[in-house]
Amino acid sequence: MCLLDQSNRNEVCFVCNIAGREGIFVETKKFVYYQEDDMFVGWLEDYPDYRTQGETLDELKANLLDIYKDLTSGQIPFVPRVGEMNVARRASTSYEPSRRWDACSFGMVGTTTGIRTLRPK
Repeated sequence: MCLLDQSNRNEVCFVCNIAGREGIFVETKKFVYYQEDDMFVGWLEDYPDYRTQGETLDELKANLLDIYKDLTSGQIPFVPRVGEMNVARRASTSYEPSRRWDACSFGMVGTTTGIRTLRPK
């Protein structure tokens, strides 16, 4: 059974082959794609600056896997990434210019005037 499309296949795909090895796990990566004429164009959601294409959706996925391996190998310097952080603020129905904000992930506290101080967690 293929882990990528959950179908029964006689051949084993690349991901399923390495998933059976000790210490290897399979994680899901989201990608964005569209079809332009007879080609599928896409990129990994975490790396939107690196696009590739394929004649089929399976070929596009294989090309995206190659890009992912290259980008995460450490061989390419200065790879831009998409990150996430949690930002908490007081709930309000109106805009308050002096409203405080918290960036929970970094323990920072400040105001909309640009004053920033670190707060111990």
